[in-house]
Amino acid sequence: MPAETTPILNISLTRGRVILGAYGLGTTFVAVLNFGGLSDTARGIVSILLLWAALISLGTRKDDPLDLRTSALIVVVCTVLAVVSSTNLPTIAATGYAAWHMGAITFVYLMMALRGRSGIAWLGFALFSVVTVIWSFLSVSDTLVGVNYAARQAATLLIGTLFAMMLRRSALLTRAINIRHVRRSVDEAAHEAEVAERNRILERLETQARPALNRIVAGGQFTVDEAQNFALLEASLRDGIRAAGFTSPEVALEIRAARHRGVVVTLLDDRGSDLASTDLARVEEALIFELHRAQAGSVTARLSPSGREEIGTIVVGEEGRFRRIVITEKTIEISYLPTDGEAEG
Repeated sequence: MPAETTPILNISLTRGRVILGAYGLGTTFVAVLNFGGLSDTARGIVSILLLWAALISLGTRKDDPLDLRTSALIVVVCTVLAVVSSTNLPTIAATGYAAWHMGAITFVYLMMALRGRSGIAWLGFALFSVVTVIWSFLSVSDTLVGVNYAARQAATLLIGTLFAMMLRRSALLTRAINIRHVRRSVDEAAHEAEVAERNRILERLETQARPALNRIVAGGQFTVDEAQNFALLEASLRDGIRAAGFTSPEVALEIRAARHRGVVVTLLDDRGSDLASTDLARVEEALIFELHRAQAGSVTARLSPSGREEIGTIVVGEEGRFRRIVITEKTIEISYLPTDGEAEG
């Protein structure tokens, strides 16, 4: 979660744009109603356009915090707005709503502070204050009137800045809590997976190995069938360690039957992560087909490492020739590997 205030307030998203648009429309309405208190209506229209330029710049950028170039542009626009609007008032005395630009500029800088640019917002407000004080001196030869106007607007920006700082701290605290919660969840999930895997192995050993172990403990001469079953069991347990990705019971049955016929079966899992069930089913279906038809020779099946185009390969050795089956997410390709004599020729 970002540590800024924008994600909390949704300022740069649709909701924030609605707020900016509603404020712009309301201020435009007030400005038009007070055209009569201005020296020049044309400059009043320019002031409105400058306000909309600042609001649009705030609403179209999704950066968090607001990027420096846009922030600097907004400061320039608001400073020009302050100059144009101030010089368009006949006098600083009894300006009323004709001086709407003061509240509008403060609102823009307030939103900029909430977008993570409090320092630049205060720099822009300082320029606005300088313009206001100069306008006050030129209008009535009294800088205190301009200072009073700027001070009243500064209170609003100060409250907004403190609010942004409070939200930022809350966001940082929430982020830290979320990270701690995610880490704990990951650790718990890893522990549960470890316990589940251990229980699965123990259950498999209990089911498959205990009868053989009891028979060995009982002692006595082993029959040929028992010795063969011990060898098949040992190979099956080895498969569970080095080829855990092959999980189908049907595959296990076909492997046991093929080994019983004398086929050398080797399973390898080089993936390093779980394979999608549909992809694993494609590999296991092809493996079952090859195991079922094999009467001798060898069958080697391998799950390929993650990131490769092929998801699995099967190499079948029959009477000195080797057939390679490559399984991808969409295709199954079969090719024959050259023998030593063919390679030399």
